[in-house]
Amino acid sequence: MVRRSNYGFNYIITASSNQLLTNLKDSSITTLFNMTQSSCLCGANVITYEGTQELKFKCHCANEGKLTGASPFSLNFITSTDSLKVVKGELKTWGFVVDSGNFMTNHCCGECGSLLYRTSSGFPGKMAVKIGCVDDEEILKTFVPEVEIFTRNRPSWVPAVEGAVQNWTDFGTGEGPAVAVEAN
Repeated sequence: MVRRSNYGFNYIITASSNQLLTNLKDSSITTLFNMTQSSCLCGANVITYEGTQELKFKCHCANEGKLTGASPFSLNFITSTDSLKVVKGELKTWGFVVDSGNFMTNHCCGECGSLLYRTSSGFPGKMAVKIGCVDDEEILKTFVPEVEIFTRNRPSWVPAVEGAVQNWTDFGTGEGPAVAVEAN
């Protein structure tokens, strides 16, 4: 028997797989297909996308504190928008020109305001997924930024990530140093 999941995937049910799939949560099913799921705080919006993390980064741009209201940085990973699918709800978008001069579009829940991901005119076909909205706990537990950007804005009480490339501005296209912090 062929069934279609809530996320638009077709899968075949056999006697042995029926019990397995019955016991799995939908987010686990997406993992079987190398898909990752993110959701907002209130649960009104759910997205899925290919789980390949092309670049893990910590952003200290001046906008992050305004976006979160609490943290002077954000944790993100870059992935392709090719497989992006909104499986529940309807995201609201708004945008502005960021420090790099690119136009940044924010994709948020219209109910609770959670920012699920951002897209930039400077990186067509890519999105920066906000790690705090990712539903896979293993991704959250193992996430370590490879790059820190806009480090000129990093507060003195926030340490640099050991081994991460430190960029004064954006992804090495702006002025200032780009160095890796060595582990002691």
